[in-house]
This record gives sequence, C-alpha cells and structure tokens, in this order.
Amino acid sequence: MGNKDIEIYFIQFCFMKNRELLLKQYRKIYDVLFEKYLMTYKEGKKKHQDLNSIEDKFLMEFR
Repeated sequence: MGNKDIEIYFIQFCFMKNRELLLKQYRKIYDVLFEKYLMTYKEGKKKHQDLNSIEDKFLMEFR
C-alpha cells in the first residue's frame, strides 16, 4: 500500500466506525457523504490545502 492508499484507508476507517452505529436507512446517505468528502479531500490535496480548510469546505456545502 502506498501513502495514498493509507490515507484513503484511514478516512474510510474513521467513517466506517460510525457507519455501523447507523440504522440501515441512513447508511446510503452516509455513503454518499463519504464519497463527497473523499472527493473534496482529494481536490484539496491537489491544491495543497491544509486539512482544516478541506473540512471547512466540506461542511459549508452541507449547511
């Protein structure tokens, strides 16, 4: 596994820990949010943004 794979695995792990606590009906929404977060994260990494600004952008889109 390269660094990129480890980053994605770590993000998935953080999300999946909480996913198991959700009712089935909410898991699909959660999965969509995860995909959106991952895209936002990758876009931010390309532009060399720090993680806080990536998370801020992600949260702003869902308010």
